Amino acid sequence: MRTYTQLPKWPLIAMLILLAGYTYYAMLGLTFLTQSSFVSIIQLCVFVLAIVVLVMYGYIPLHSKMNKMWMCWLLYYVIVFFLLGLRGKGISDFFQVCFAPATYFIGYCISSKLTKATHLSSLWAIPIMVIAAYIIQISSALRQIDMNDADAIAANNLYFFMLCITPFVFMLKNNTLKNVLLLVSVVFCITTVKRSAFIAMALIVVLYAYYLLFMNKQQIGTSKYIFLLLFICGGYYLVSNNLSSATEVIIGRMDSMGEDQGTGRIPLYQDVISNMTYRNDLPAWVVGNGKGSIYATGHTNAHNDALQMLYEFGVVGLFLYLWLIILILKRTIYLFKKKHPLFMPYAASVIITIMLGLVSNLVVFYSYFAFITALWGIVEGTLYQELTEKQ
Repeated sequence: MRTYTQLPKWPLIAMLILLAGYTYYAMLGLTFLTQSSFVSIIQLCVFVLAIVVLVMYGYIPLHSKMNKMWMCWLLYYVIVFFLLGLRGKGISDFFQVCFAPATYFIGYCISSKLTKATHLSSLWAIPIMVIAAYIIQISSALRQIDMNDADAIAANNLYFFMLCITPFVFMLKNNTLKNVLLLVSVVFCITTVKRSAFIAMALIVVLYAYYLLFMNKQQIGTSKYIFLLLFICGGYYLVSNNLSSATEVIIGRMDSMGEDQGTGRIPLYQDVISNMTYRNDLPAWVVGNGKGSIYATGHTNAHNDALQMLYEFGVVGLFLYLWLIILILKRTIYLFKKKHPLFMPYAASVIITIMLGLVSNLVVFYSYFAFITALWGIVEGTLYQELTEKQ
Protein backbone atom coordinates (compact mmCIF):
# COMPACT_ATOMS: atom_id res chain seq x y z
CA MET A 1 0.00 0.00 0.00
CA ARG A 2 1.43 3.40 -0.97
CA THR A 3 2.10 5.67 1.99
CA TYR A 4 0.77 8.83 0.37
CA THR A 5 -2.80 7.47 0.43
CA GLN A 6 -2.91 7.11 4.22
CA LEU A 7 -4.52 10.47 5.03
CA PRO A 8 -8.15 11.33 4.14
CA LYS A 9 -9.20 14.39 2.21
CA TRP A 10 -11.65 15.80 4.77
CA PRO A 11 -9.05 18.14 6.40
CA LEU A 12 -8.64 19.96 3.06
CA ILE A 13 -12.42 20.28 2.78
CA ALA A 14 -12.62 21.44 6.39
CA MET A 15 -9.92 24.05 5.77
CA LEU A 16 -11.80 25.29 2.69
CA ILE A 17 -14.93 25.78 4.79
CA LEU A 18 -12.96 27.56 7.51
CA LEU A 19 -11.11 29.81 5.04
CA ALA A 20 -14.35 30.64 3.22
CA GLY A 21 -15.97 31.58 6.53
CA TYR A 22 -12.90 33.58 7.50
CA THR A 23 -13.01 35.46 4.20
CA TYR A 24 -16.66 36.37 4.71
CA TYR A 25 -16.38 37.63 8.30
CA ALA A 26 -12.97 39.30 7.92
CA MET A 27 -14.07 41.18 4.80
CA LEU A 28 -17.32 42.23 6.44
CA GLY A 29 -15.23 43.52 9.34
CA LEU A 30 -13.21 45.69 6.97
CA THR A 31 -16.36 46.88 5.25
CA PHE A 32 -18.08 48.03 8.42
CA LEU A 33 -14.87 48.72 10.38
CA THR A 34 -15.81 46.16 13.04
CA GLN A 35 -14.29 42.89 14.27
CA SER A 36 -16.39 39.73 14.46
CA SER A 37 -15.59 37.14 17.11
CA PHE A 38 -16.03 34.52 14.37
CA VAL A 39 -12.69 35.63 12.90
CA SER A 40 -10.82 34.66 16.09
CA ILE A 41 -12.86 31.47 16.48
CA ILE A 42 -12.02 30.37 12.94
CA GLN A 43 -8.31 31.06 13.47
CA LEU A 44 -8.46 28.93 16.64
CA CYS A 45 -10.23 26.15 14.70
CA VAL A 46 -7.56 26.20 11.98
CA PHE A 47 -4.85 25.93 14.65
CA VAL A 48 -6.63 22.95 16.27
CA LEU A 49 -7.13 21.36 12.82
CA ALA A 50 -3.38 21.69 12.20
CA ILE A 51 -2.65 19.85 15.47
CA VAL A 52 -5.12 17.09 14.51
CA VAL A 53 -3.53 16.71 11.06
CA LEU A 54 -0.02 16.55 12.52
CA VAL A 55 -1.19 13.80 14.88
CA MET A 56 -2.73 11.95 11.93
CA TYR A 57 0.52 12.38 10.02
CA GLY A 58 2.29 10.56 12.84
CA TYR A 59 5.22 12.90 13.46
CA ILE A 60 6.37 16.47 12.86
CA PRO A 61 7.60 16.56 9.24
CA LEU A 62 11.05 18.14 9.34
CA HIS A 63 12.46 16.58 6.17
CA SER A 64 12.43 19.86 4.21
CA LYS A 65 13.97 23.27 4.83
CA MET A 66 10.59 24.98 4.47
CA ASN A 67 9.06 22.74 7.13
CA LYS A 68 11.96 23.42 9.48
CA MET A 69 11.60 27.16 8.91
CA TRP A 70 7.89 27.17 9.77
CA MET A 71 8.48 25.01 12.83
CA CYS A 72 11.13 27.49 14.02
CA TRP A 73 8.66 30.30 13.26
CA LEU A 74 5.98 28.66 15.43
CA LEU A 75 8.45 27.89 18.21
CA TYR A 76 9.59 31.50 18.26
CA TYR A 77 6.01 32.72 18.56
CA VAL A 78 5.53 30.40 21.54
CA ILE A 79 8.65 31.82 23.18
CA VAL A 80 7.63 35.43 22.52
CA PHE A 81 4.05 35.02 23.70
CA PHE A 82 4.37 32.66 26.66
CA LEU A 83 7.94 32.92 27.93
CA LEU A 84 8.66 36.59 27.26
CA GLY A 85 5.09 37.75 27.83
CA LEU A 86 4.92 39.91 24.69
CA ARG A 87 1.33 38.90 23.96
CA GLY A 88 -0.10 41.93 22.23
CA LYS A 89 -3.78 42.26 23.15
CA GLY A 90 -4.15 38.75 24.57
CA ILE A 91 -4.08 35.02 23.92
CA SER A 92 -6.22 35.37 20.77
CA ASP A 93 -3.28 37.13 19.13
CA PHE A 94 -1.29 33.90 19.42
CA PHE A 95 -3.77 32.04 17.25
CA GLN A 96 -3.80 34.99 14.86
CA VAL A 97 -0.04 34.89 14.26
CA CYS A 98 -0.19 31.07 13.99
CA PHE A 99 -2.96 31.22 11.38
CA ALA A 100 -0.64 31.16 8.35
CA PRO A 101 1.82 28.52 9.66
CA ALA A 102 -1.15 26.32 10.59
CA THR A 103 -2.59 26.39 7.05
CA TYR A 104 0.89 25.57 5.72
CA PHE A 105 1.21 22.39 7.80
CA ILE A 106 -2.35 21.29 6.99
CA GLY A 107 -1.66 21.73 3.29
CA TYR A 108 1.69 19.97 3.52
CA CYS A 109 0.65 16.93 5.53
CA ILE A 110 -2.47 16.19 3.49
CA SER A 111 -0.93 16.77 0.04
CA SER A 112 2.13 14.66 0.86
CA LYS A 113 -0.10 11.66 1.60
CA LEU A 114 -3.15 12.18 -0.59
CA THR A 115 -3.50 11.71 -4.34
CA LYS A 116 -5.00 14.59 -6.35
CA ALA A 117 -4.62 17.02 -3.45
CA THR A 118 -3.67 19.83 -5.83
CA HIS A 119 -6.82 19.29 -7.89
CA LEU A 120 -9.01 19.31 -4.78
CA SER A 121 -7.35 22.40 -3.30
CA SER A 122 -7.51 24.27 -6.63
CA LEU A 123 -11.30 24.32 -6.22
CA TRP A 124 -10.81 26.61 -3.21
CA ALA A 125 -10.44 29.50 -5.64
CA ILE A 126 -14.06 29.34 -6.77
CA PRO A 127 -16.06 29.82 -3.51
CA ILE A 128 -13.53 32.19 -1.94
CA MET A 129 -13.38 34.40 -5.02
CA VAL A 130 -17.19 34.44 -5.18
CA ILE A 131 -17.37 35.50 -1.53
CA ALA A 132 -14.69 38.14 -2.05
CA ALA A 133 -16.44 39.53 -5.13
CA TYR A 134 -19.76 39.65 -3.26
CA ILE A 135 -18.34 41.55 -0.27
CA ILE A 136 -16.46 43.98 -2.51
CA GLN A 137 -19.69 44.71 -4.37
CA ILE A 138 -21.50 45.28 -1.07
CA SER A 139 -18.73 47.57 0.12
CA SER A 140 -18.77 49.49 -3.14
CA ALA A 141 -22.56 49.89 -2.97
CA LEU A 142 -22.21 51.26 0.56
CA ARG A 143 -19.54 53.66 -0.71
CA GLN A 144 -16.86 52.00 1.37
CA ILE A 145 -14.67 51.90 -1.73
CA ASP A 146 -13.96 55.30 -3.21
CA MET A 147 -12.18 55.02 -6.55
CA ASN A 148 -11.00 58.61 -6.22
CA ASP A 149 -9.19 57.94 -2.94
CA ALA A 150 -8.00 54.35 -2.64
CA ASP A 151 -6.24 54.95 0.69
CA ALA A 152 -9.08 56.79 2.43
CA ILE A 153 -10.38 53.82 4.45
CA ALA A 154 -9.46 50.26 5.28
CA ALA A 155 -12.18 48.74 3.09
CA ASN A 156 -10.04 49.38 0.01
CA ASN A 157 -7.86 46.48 1.20
CA LEU A 158 -10.72 44.07 0.46
CA TYR A 159 -9.23 43.13 -2.91
CA PHE A 160 -6.17 41.64 -1.20
CA PHE A 161 -8.34 38.65 -0.19
CA MET A 162 -9.09 38.00 -3.86
CA LEU A 163 -5.50 38.69 -4.89
CA CYS A 164 -4.07 36.16 -2.43
CA ILE A 165 -6.42 33.39 -3.55
CA THR A 166 -5.68 34.10 -7.24
CA PRO A 167 -2.60 31.77 -7.35
CA PHE A 168 -4.97 28.84 -6.75
CA VAL A 169 -6.68 29.75 -10.03
CA PHE A 170 -3.59 28.58 -11.93
CA MET A 171 -3.96 25.11 -10.39
CA LEU A 172 -7.33 24.56 -12.07
CA LYS A 173 -7.30 22.05 -14.91
CA ASN A 174 -10.19 23.64 -16.78
CA ASN A 175 -8.49 26.34 -18.87
CA THR A 176 -11.72 28.22 -19.59
CA LEU A 177 -12.63 28.47 -15.91
CA LYS A 178 -9.04 29.36 -15.06
CA ASN A 179 -8.92 32.24 -17.52
CA VAL A 180 -12.38 33.55 -16.61
CA LEU A 181 -11.46 33.69 -12.90
CA LEU A 182 -8.16 35.36 -13.74
CA LEU A 183 -9.98 37.99 -15.78
CA VAL A 184 -12.42 38.54 -12.90
CA SER A 185 -9.49 39.08 -10.55
CA VAL A 186 -7.92 41.57 -12.97
CA VAL A 187 -11.19 43.52 -13.24
CA PHE A 188 -11.59 43.77 -9.46
CA CYS A 189 -7.93 44.74 -9.18
CA ILE A 190 -8.58 47.70 -11.45
CA THR A 191 -11.82 48.77 -9.75
CA THR A 192 -10.24 48.87 -6.28
CA VAL A 193 -7.27 50.94 -7.56
CA LYS A 194 -4.63 49.64 -5.16
CA ARG A 195 -1.21 50.38 -6.63
CA SER A 196 0.62 47.50 -4.95
CA ALA A 197 -2.05 45.02 -6.04
CA PHE A 198 -2.09 46.45 -9.56
CA ILE A 199 1.69 46.07 -9.94
CA ALA A 200 1.57 42.51 -8.57
CA MET A 201 -1.30 41.53 -10.87
CA ALA A 202 0.40 43.12 -13.89
CA LEU A 203 3.55 41.06 -13.21
CA ILE A 204 1.45 37.91 -12.80
CA VAL A 205 -0.37 38.48 -16.11
CA VAL A 206 2.93 39.08 -17.92
CA LEU A 207 4.39 35.92 -16.38
CA TYR A 208 1.27 33.98 -17.36
CA ALA A 209 1.64 35.15 -20.95
CA TYR A 210 5.25 33.94 -20.91
CA TYR A 211 4.13 30.65 -19.38
CA LEU A 212 1.54 30.08 -22.11
CA LEU A 213 3.94 30.92 -24.90
CA PHE A 214 7.10 29.15 -23.78
CA MET A 215 6.50 26.76 -20.87
CA ASN A 216 3.07 25.17 -21.23
CA LYS A 217 3.47 21.97 -23.23
CA GLN A 218 -0.19 21.00 -22.96
CA GLN A 219 -1.29 23.62 -25.45
CA ILE A 220 0.46 23.16 -28.78
CA GLY A 221 0.43 24.79 -32.16
CA THR A 222 -1.21 28.15 -32.67
CA SER A 223 -4.02 27.64 -30.13
CA LYS A 224 -2.12 29.28 -27.29
CA TYR A 225 -1.27 32.30 -29.46
CA ILE A 226 -4.90 32.64 -30.47
CA PHE A 227 -6.02 32.40 -26.84
CA LEU A 228 -3.45 34.97 -25.70
CA LEU A 229 -4.55 37.38 -28.42
CA LEU A 230 -8.22 36.94 -27.50
CA PHE A 231 -7.43 37.38 -23.80
CA ILE A 232 -5.54 40.63 -24.45
CA CYS A 233 -8.18 42.00 -26.86
CA GLY A 234 -11.06 40.99 -24.59
CA GLY A 235 -9.34 42.47 -21.56
CA TYR A 236 -8.58 45.70 -23.39
CA TYR A 237 -12.19 46.01 -24.58
CA LEU A 238 -13.57 45.39 -21.11
CA VAL A 239 -11.22 47.87 -19.46
CA SER A 240 -11.55 50.63 -22.05
CA ASN A 241 -15.36 50.46 -22.24
CA ASN A 242 -16.35 49.70 -18.65
CA LEU A 243 -13.42 50.56 -16.40
CA SER A 244 -11.97 53.65 -18.02
CA SER A 245 -12.46 55.87 -14.95
CA ALA A 246 -10.78 53.36 -12.65
CA THR A 247 -7.91 52.99 -15.13
CA GLU A 248 -7.40 56.74 -15.21
CA VAL A 249 -7.28 56.83 -11.41
CA ILE A 250 -4.65 54.08 -11.33
CA ILE A 251 -2.52 55.82 -13.96
CA GLY A 252 -2.82 59.06 -12.02
CA ARG A 253 -1.79 57.37 -8.79
CA MET A 254 1.17 55.70 -10.49
CA ASP A 255 2.29 59.05 -11.90
CA SER A 256 2.03 60.67 -8.47
CA MET A 257 4.28 58.17 -6.71
CA GLY A 258 7.27 60.49 -6.96
CA GLU A 259 5.34 63.39 -5.50
CA ASP A 260 3.54 61.65 -2.62
CA GLN A 261 6.48 59.29 -1.90
CA GLY A 262 4.21 56.29 -2.19
CA THR A 263 1.42 57.91 -0.14
CA GLY A 264 3.87 58.83 2.59
CA ARG A 265 5.68 55.47 2.70
CA ILE A 266 9.22 56.87 2.84
CA PRO A 267 8.55 59.31 5.74
CA LEU A 268 6.72 56.46 7.53
CA TYR A 269 9.73 54.15 7.16
CA GLN A 270 12.02 56.88 8.46
CA ASP A 271 9.74 57.48 11.44
CA VAL A 272 9.57 53.78 12.37
CA ILE A 273 13.36 53.45 12.14
CA SER A 274 13.76 56.59 14.24
CA ASN A 275 11.40 55.15 16.87
CA MET A 276 13.36 51.92 17.03
CA THR A 277 16.65 53.76 17.38
CA TYR A 278 15.25 55.89 20.20
CA ARG A 279 13.15 53.31 22.10
CA ASN A 280 14.87 49.93 21.69
CA ASP A 281 17.28 48.50 24.22
CA LEU A 282 19.34 45.38 23.46
CA PRO A 283 16.58 42.82 24.30
CA ALA A 284 14.08 44.78 22.15
CA TRP A 285 16.50 44.69 19.21
CA VAL A 286 16.88 40.91 19.62
CA VAL A 287 13.30 39.74 20.27
CA GLY A 288 11.27 42.86 19.43
CA ASN A 289 8.56 44.71 21.27
CA GLY A 290 5.69 42.25 20.74
CA LYS A 291 2.79 41.95 18.33
CA GLY A 292 0.93 45.21 17.81
CA SER A 293 3.71 47.29 19.36
CA ILE A 294 4.00 49.19 16.07
CA TYR A 295 1.09 51.32 17.34
CA ALA A 296 3.55 52.95 19.76
CA THR A 297 5.11 54.71 16.77
CA GLY A 298 1.80 56.45 16.02
CA HIS A 299 1.20 54.29 12.94
CA THR A 300 -1.15 51.32 12.50
CA ASN A 301 1.52 49.45 10.52
CA ALA A 302 4.92 49.96 8.94
CA HIS A 303 3.77 49.22 5.35
CA ASN A 304 6.81 46.98 5.01
CA ASP A 305 6.90 43.40 6.30
CA ALA A 306 10.64 43.28 7.01
CA LEU A 307 10.60 46.57 8.91
CA GLN A 308 7.57 45.61 10.99
CA MET A 309 8.99 42.16 11.75
CA LEU A 310 12.14 43.88 13.01
CA TYR A 311 10.15 46.27 15.22
CA GLU A 312 7.69 43.73 16.65
CA PHE A 313 9.78 40.54 16.71
CA GLY A 314 13.35 41.82 16.61
CA VAL A 315 16.36 40.57 14.71
CA VAL A 316 15.21 36.98 15.22
CA GLY A 317 11.86 37.75 13.56
CA LEU A 318 13.59 39.56 10.71
CA PHE A 319 15.89 36.56 10.21
CA LEU A 320 12.88 34.22 9.97
CA TYR A 321 11.24 36.51 7.42
CA LEU A 322 14.37 36.70 5.26
CA TRP A 323 14.81 32.93 5.57
CA LEU A 324 11.28 32.53 4.21
CA ILE A 325 11.94 34.85 1.25
CA ILE A 326 15.13 32.99 0.33
CA LEU A 327 13.36 29.62 0.47
CA ILE A 328 10.43 30.65 -1.72
CA LEU A 329 12.76 32.22 -4.29
CA LYS A 330 14.82 29.03 -4.41
CA ARG A 331 11.66 26.94 -4.79
CA THR A 332 10.45 29.17 -7.64
CA ILE A 333 13.75 28.71 -9.48
CA TYR A 334 13.56 24.93 -8.94
CA LEU A 335 10.02 24.72 -10.34
CA PHE A 336 11.01 26.92 -13.29
CA LYS A 337 13.98 24.73 -14.19
CA LYS A 338 11.85 21.59 -13.92
CA LYS A 339 9.04 23.26 -15.91
CA HIS A 340 6.77 21.90 -13.24
CA PRO A 341 2.97 22.40 -13.58
CA LEU A 342 2.99 24.09 -10.16
CA PHE A 343 5.43 26.78 -11.28
CA MET A 344 2.76 29.28 -12.30
CA PRO A 345 0.69 29.20 -9.07
CA TYR A 346 3.83 29.22 -6.94
CA ALA A 347 5.47 32.07 -8.86
CA ALA A 348 2.25 34.11 -8.63
CA SER A 349 2.22 33.65 -4.86
CA VAL A 350 5.84 34.75 -4.61
CA ILE A 351 5.18 37.89 -6.67
CA ILE A 352 2.32 38.79 -4.33
CA THR A 353 4.39 38.09 -1.22
CA ILE A 354 7.33 40.21 -2.29
CA MET A 355 5.30 43.06 -3.77
CA LEU A 356 2.93 43.46 -0.83
CA GLY A 357 5.77 42.86 1.61
CA LEU A 358 7.74 45.76 0.16
CA VAL A 359 5.10 48.50 0.15
CA SER A 360 2.17 47.13 2.15
CA ASN A 361 1.57 44.40 4.73
CA LEU A 362 1.08 40.71 4.10
CA VAL A 363 3.04 38.49 6.47
CA VAL A 364 2.53 40.76 9.50
CA PHE A 365 -1.16 41.36 8.75
CA TYR A 366 -1.87 37.71 9.70
CA SER A 367 -4.91 37.47 7.45
CA TYR A 368 -5.10 36.58 3.75
CA PHE A 369 -1.44 35.50 3.93
CA ALA A 370 -2.88 32.18 5.16
CA PHE A 371 -4.17 31.50 1.62
CA ILE A 372 -0.65 31.75 0.25
CA THR A 373 0.96 29.64 2.98
CA ALA A 374 -1.67 26.95 2.39
CA LEU A 375 -0.63 26.88 -1.26
CA TRP A 376 3.05 26.63 -0.31
CA GLY A 377 2.27 23.70 1.97
CA ILE A 378 0.33 21.95 -0.79
CA VAL A 379 3.19 22.47 -3.26
CA GLU A 380 5.86 21.23 -0.82
CA GLY A 381 3.74 18.22 0.08
CA THR A 382 3.10 17.37 -3.57
CA LEU A 383 6.82 17.59 -4.39
CA TYR A 384 7.62 15.34 -1.43
CA GLN A 385 5.02 12.82 -2.65
CA GLU A 386 6.57 12.86 -6.13
CA LEU A 387 10.04 12.31 -4.66
CA THR A 388 8.76 9.43 -2.52
CA GLU A 389 7.19 7.77 -5.56
CA LYS A 390 10.48 7.96 -7.49
CA GLN A 391 12.40 6.42 -4.63
